[in-house]
Amino acid sequence: MKRTLLVFSIASVWLSCSKSFFIPEDRNFNFSLKYGILARNHIDTFHDTFTKDLILNGTISVPFVLSEDEFSRIQQKLLEIDFFSYPDTFVVELTDSLIGYLRPHPTYLFKVKLDSITKALFWEDEVVTNNPRAINLRAAINSIIQIIESKSEYRRLPPAKGGYI
Repeated sequence: MKRTLLVFSIASVWLSCSKSFFIPEDRNFNFSLKYGILARNHIDTFHDTFTKDLILNGTISVPFVLSEDEFSRIQQKLLEIDFFSYPDTFVVELTDSLIGYLRPHPTYLFKVKLDSITKALFWEDEVVTNNPRAINLRAAINSIIQIIESKSEYRRLPPAKGGYI
């Protein structure tokens, strides 16, 4: 009887957990984002991992799980900017109100799966312009980075040593 009660209790707790604790393949929304200089930072919700660029000290990878709310906020942001309509390689035309160039510049490699749709996007973010699609994509990426950097798992990682020029 005690064993049955224990099994029932464990099952109840497990069932009450949020979707974020389900195996990644069971989620209807997953993404991988490599970002930063040389795109060496990497969040991968397909495998629930995060890799941080430590520059001179290489990289470090750790288990990293987003909450259901964080998944929802990221998905909503990507839908708001119509992410799935972006070209596979996003290039900002130099005719778009050029403001300047970033050196070194961040590079982004995105893979997003929503239900049965998978979208890949590559962007070398070296041109600063008033292009609304670039502004929106940069804002979406920055909101994901803010979510990552707000988590305790990220804050426990060692700081990067050195820099890029």
